Amino acid sequence: MKTIRHKGLLFALAMIGFTATAGQIILVREFIVVFYGNELCLGVILANWLLWGAVGSWLLGRLADRLKRKIGTMAICEIILAILLPSLIFAIRSARVLLKAQPGELIGFVPMVIFSFISLAPVCAILGFLFALGARIFPSVKGAKQIGYTYILEGIGAGTGGLLTSLLMIRYLNSFQIAMIIGSLNITASAFLRTFLGKRKPIKIFFKGLTILLLIINVYLILPDNSVSIHFELLNRLKSDRLDYSSLKIQWGMFGLKDSKNSIYSNLTVVGIEDTYTFFSNGLSMFSVPNPASAEQVSHFAMLEHPDPKNVLLIGGGVSGSLGEILKHPTKKVDYVELDPTVIELAKNWLDKKDIAPLYDPRVTIENIDGRHFVKNSKEKYNVIILDLPEPFTAQLNRFYTQEFFQEIYNILDDKGIFSIGVLSSANYLSDEHQAFLNCVYQTLDTVFADIITIPADDQIIFLSCKSKGILSYNQELLTERLRQRNIQALYVSEYQMPIWLEPWRVHSFSERIRETKNIRINKDLQPISYYYDMILWSAQFSTASKIQAKYNEIFKWLSKLNLWWFLLPFFVIGVLIFLLGNWKNGVRRRYILIAVLVTGFSEIAFEVIVSLGFQVIYGYMYYKLGLILTAFMIGLIGGGITITRIMDRLKNDLLTFVYTQIAICIYPLLLLLAFYIFKSGFAYSFGANVVFPILPVVAGFMGGFQFPLATGIYLKYNSKVGRVAGLTYGVDLIGSCIGAFLVSAFLVPIIGIQNTCLMIIILSVIVLVLLLQSMIISKDQS
Repeated sequence: MKTIRHKGLLFALAMIGFTATAGQIILVREFIVVFYGNELCLGVILANWLLWGAVGSWLLGRLADRLKRKIGTMAICEIILAILLPSLIFAIRSARVLLKAQPGELIGFVPMVIFSFISLAPVCAILGFLFALGARIFPSVKGAKQIGYTYILEGIGAGTGGLLTSLLMIRYLNSFQIAMIIGSLNITASAFLRTFLGKRKPIKIFFKGLTILLLIINVYLILPDNSVSIHFELLNRLKSDRLDYSSLKIQWGMFGLKDSKNSIYSNLTVVGIEDTYTFFSNGLSMFSVPNPASAEQVSHFAMLEHPDPKNVLLIGGGVSGSLGEILKHPTKKVDYVELDPTVIELAKNWLDKKDIAPLYDPRVTIENIDGRHFVKNSKEKYNVIILDLPEPFTAQLNRFYTQEFFQEIYNILDDKGIFSIGVLSSANYLSDEHQAFLNCVYQTLDTVFADIITIPADDQIIFLSCKSKGILSYNQELLTERLRQRNIQALYVSEYQMPIWLEPWRVHSFSERIRETKNIRINKDLQPISYYYDMILWSAQFSTASKIQAKYNEIFKWLSKLNLWWFLLPFFVIGVLIFLLGNWKNGVRRRYILIAVLVTGFSEIAFEVIVSLGFQVIYGYMYYKLGLILTAFMIGLIGGGITITRIMDRLKNDLLTFVYTQIAICIYPLLLLLAFYIFKSGFAYSFGANVVFPILPVVAGFMGGFQFPLATGIYLKYNSKVGRVAGLTYGVDLIGSCIGAFLVSAFLVPIIGIQNTCLMIIILSVIVLVLLLQSMIISKDQS
């Protein structure tokens, strides 16, 4: 019986990590659909998640040692989590109603921060508290091992939850079904915990009956609406399918919701009013059909500039109408690359037959693969390549706007080949922020292509680049003649409209503004500044709404001009002050371990971001492998935790062991950079993708998993209360991760680049190493 009880408790502890990771995946997706899903948005959401986790672990965790009914408290918390997760999904989808924003309307930075901060508080605080509570009640062992094994179990749960959710559940289930499955597992865990509730039979019987009832209800709510139904309307309204549909109706309001699907890549939604359908990816408009103006402008300008476009590559945008317009030209072959097959599936379900007819044209080959991966590995030579993707508002999209990607495009164009990008813009006015963004695109193209022209269309600027000079032209007569020769029937790029689009003063005015040099940086794979310029452009749209929004915009602009040493300056000052205080205060030196945990928390999340981004840059966006990278990190964390927890009692000098671990953390960023530079050149391509990159996160996770239990063991010498120490160290770790989540992908990587971000981590880790060595030397002298 004791073994069964212990297994039940271990399952309940693992469910903390499972709930945290699986819940984070679905809730972050829901937030991104509501808010502008750039790196800043993602950073704010993750930072708030981790911050409330730290509050729960640090502040609420102080109660763990004083609570009399610890097991009962854990059981109740897991039941509360089962109720909170689906409730929070409904609240997030209702955010636009609460914030009085229309579907598709951008929501500002301040409302995003406030809403995510408030809404995440209950779930994240409870999860943080449960870690401290779990460490206090872990069976069979005492002290640091209690914390160590709790950390390991949480890691096992987190790895399992991340893998199952990202690679399996999200493909086949809606968000409410996933939340209710997580809830059912939490209720099951609380049912296991009932065996610890003492000898009072009435309490045990009541709790057993309650958990069984809740579990039955939850399982019933998960089932599809058309499978099993009972005559209880209130309960039927809470079924996952109905909640999903009703909450989506609230989210999309008057737009006329038609369909919404979660693919492994994004949330895709189709809305329609009358005969016009708009496709949204993660809440942002991808395209509308029919929209002949946009489709014609994206396609015809590039095709007309080439004298004989036979072989064409289209990356994205095929079902928006662009593909049909390309096929009006005398092409022999069109390769259409679309990462997410769900886009084509939804198009076939909702669009008119004439709109999807180009997909069945024998000249068209559809490739469901990452565009960057396709370009890097293509052996074809193309006459025209058209990139029809959204602006680089995320690190993933930014890969299609870098110097290195443009060079890869250059390599697969023929000698007269033309490359076209359309970027959203006003037809008549450019703000300073928009000019900076467009100038970044132009300057980056200019480092690769011999000739570039720009055409201001209705709602976008079209950049046309060519390998050779003398091919591209603003000559209206030449392009109009090609229209006639090819018998192109078009409404918006026609011989009557051509003089408007290519009016000399208008074209040259825009061209001069875009080409103006204003200390704009080149967008590179390892310094993806373009998505930061897009973030400034996004924040500028709200700068007139309030003084606070305007101030944020100015801060973002100011930060873009900083270099590595400005970011490091405050850390240098703080490090020197702490070093001086540590010379004469023992209390300060005792907290060096917490400083190390804080910096490691920051470093570990930075390593995850950098490895994931580096993998995408070199090998393309392969979702399942990114899931494996996360899993590899958790495997390393579990391995590190198990290793140190088993040998902790045998260590002669735990602080010296901790110093060795800190040295490893100082060295690790150098290994990352070495891997990037070796495999980015194409050397040992498969070996890097299948061996080296999966091992890198294992090593990072091992260091973090090894260091955390060791830190708690050292700190327990100064404070013997396990619950308090577990809560404090875990809270500090989460605060470090919170800072990293906010700063790394949104600011450090785009502004100072991956190389300097790694250098910054090395310097911060060396500062911590110096403090630890100071503590060792003084302790040795005093003894």
